[in-house]
Amino acid sequence: MNTSDEIYSMKLHDILNTNKNGVLLQIIRVPGGWLYTQFLLQMIPNHAHLNNSFTENYSATTVFVPFNNVNEFQIREFTGPPPPPVVQIKKPSLE
Repeated sequence: MNTSDEIYSMKLHDILNTNKNGVLLQIIRVPGGWLYTQFLLQMIPNHAHLNNSFTENYSATTVFVPFNNVNEFQIREFTGPPPPPVVQIKKPSLE
C-alpha cells in the first residue's frame, strides 16, 4: 500500500509517521481532514564547550489539510424528501 492509500484509509485519530532525510512527518486523522506536523532536526553547536559538541533541537510546524467531505463524521438523520419548490404566480395586470 502506498502512502496515499494509507492516508485515505486512516480512521479518526489514527497516526501515520514517516521519516525521510532527517525530517519526521506525522499525519493525524482528525474530523474534517488531517493534521500534518513536520519535525525538523537541527544540530545546535554548544559554544560553551570547545569540544565540538552539539545539542539536538527539533522545530515543529503543523498545518490542517481539509478532506473533501466536511461532514463525514456527523450522524445524519433522515428528514424525508425535500420540500416541493415554491412556485410564485404573477397576478394579472389590469392594464
